[in-house]
Amino acid sequence: MNKQHDGRSTDTRQRILAIAEELYHAGGYPNITFQTIAQHLDIAKPSVFYHFASKQELFFVMLLQITERIHQRMEEVLALEGISTQERLRRLMQAMMQRPIFDVTHFVREEMHTLTPEQQQQIMQATKTNIFDVIEDVLQKGIERGEFRMHNVHHSGALFLNLCIMLPLPRDPFQHTNQEDSLEDELSSMLDFFFSGILAGKTESQG
Repeated sequence: MNKQHDGRSTDTRQRILAIAEELYHAGGYPNITFQTIAQHLDIAKPSVFYHFASKQELFFVMLLQITERIHQRMEEVLALEGISTQERLRRLMQAMMQRPIFDVTHFVREEMHTLTPEQQQQIMQATKTNIFDVIEDVLQKGIERGEFRMHNVHHSGALFLNLCIMLPLPRDPFQHTNQEDSLEDELSSMLDFFFSGILAGKTESQG
């Protein structure tokens, strides 16, 4: 007879958060249950409550951790010197493609109500500081260097992040994909749309 662990080891909290995130990306907030997490970790369900008093608390901490990790990935890429803003954005998108990115629009529409007003404010502020502000700063510097035309970087930043959300992932904890060979092509296609749009070039007849 298998005996479950008590779930109180020092790394269990992080393992709970990791499984919760996998469940979240696979099926959203309703997919996260303490019972499922306990089964994945082979621990008793009360052991999950030992680390998180409620699903709401777990979800809140998990989201903060997601935004912090995305920020860390961004900073690692942006530390590179001597590359154009376009290449910087390409490398950012490549880094984002390694793990699912936080879909803020979905969160606001479908899940934000599950948190307290204070938690909602903290998540939105963390998302702005850790993700949106970083992207907007890259785009603003591209304008200052003359690489991009003047535009509203709040709009272009939101568009860039939504493109990242749409990218297929090379690895998925719950589903197998055979698209790895085409990931770079898909990334390039999306960046081409982002940089050039879909309007045809100006012809002589239009001049």
